Amino acid sequence: LYHQGEPYLHKQFDLMVAYAKSKRLYVTTSTNGHFFHADAAERVVRSGLDSMIISLDGVTQASYERYRINGDLNKVLSGIRNLTAAKRKLNSKTPYLFLQFLVMSHNEHEIPKMKRLAKELGVDRLLIKTTQVMTTAEADEWLPKDERYRRYDIQDDSLQVKRGKGICPRVWLTTLVDWDGQVVPCCFDKNGEYPFGTIENEAFADIWVNKSYTAFRRQMLIDRSVIDICRLCNYGIGLFK
Repeated sequence: LYHQGEPYLHKQFDLMVAYAKSKRLYVTTSTNGHFFHADAAERVVRSGLDSMIISLDGVTQASYERYRINGDLNKVLSGIRNLTAAKRKLNSKTPYLFLQFLVMSHNEHEIPKMKRLAKELGVDRLLIKTTQVMTTAEADEWLPKDERYRRYDIQDDSLQVKRGKGICPRVWLTTLVDWDGQVVPCCFDKNGEYPFGTIENEAFADIWVNKSYTAFRRQMLIDRSVIDICRLCNYGIGLFK
């Protein structure tokens, strides 16, 4: 339950989670972590949320707000501690807490400290994630020097995603329903460029196997690089380190 926004800005988000869980769905979300005072953290746990990704891209306020503009590091750290405390209080194994660290030029030296911080906070797993950029100018500004944490090569003044032998499984295993009911391939389709239908007008089961969705999957097998949203994405061949 997330896509290009902060889920917990919605006052009834916990109720949405609880409703989805009542339908026996696995529910995950991704958050900037600014909204979890003690009571809110308990509501998260009681909602039945299965897992949560919390973005934390720095161990100091200066490095954190370099990318998370106007973000408050201490508020995020307090929120994480409240979530882990709520899980203990309610004797709950969920939500499984992922702490996600985007590696960039200004914070790559903080990886060892982030590993120690994740352990101290008591999260379930730390994700060290490579950063997506769209232009060589953005690459020059944001990408780390360490090649292990860069998902691109620069060739002829253009970005080329590093390729591996894997394929992206998402279009066979998951989908994304946008706020307006439009069905698109995944979260990389930020602007709804590849719509397959809308659940307001069609049954999802029909959309899942319709001609446009099937053609998209076929193209993924032939050559995903000709699909704009896939050209600079290396999901399935290494986002995390």
